[in-house]
Amino acid sequence: MNFEEALELGRRGVRVCRPGWEEDFLLVREGRPVRGRFLGESSLARMRGWEPSDEDRLALDWRLFRRVLPDDWEGCDLPTPRQAD
Repeated sequence: MNFEEALELGRRGVRVCRPGWEEDFLLVREGRPVRGRFLGESSLARMRGWEPSDEDRLALDWRLFRRVLPDDWEGCDLPTPRQAD
């Protein structure tokens, strides 16, 4: 999607991002674009004002933001150093 489409979704409360943004997303709050990132696995996010670059405005690779949380059991089957002996 293009930048204008991404902004429209952001105005509706839909998080969008670009490849390379890692865990950051774009939203529009009080009429201004903000860039945010969740704090750990909580539902809290750090948001800050953001000014899009020319590259961001011309980009056609905007996509919906998808947050992936680790599985609660991830790593539980790995032996600890004591179990390995």
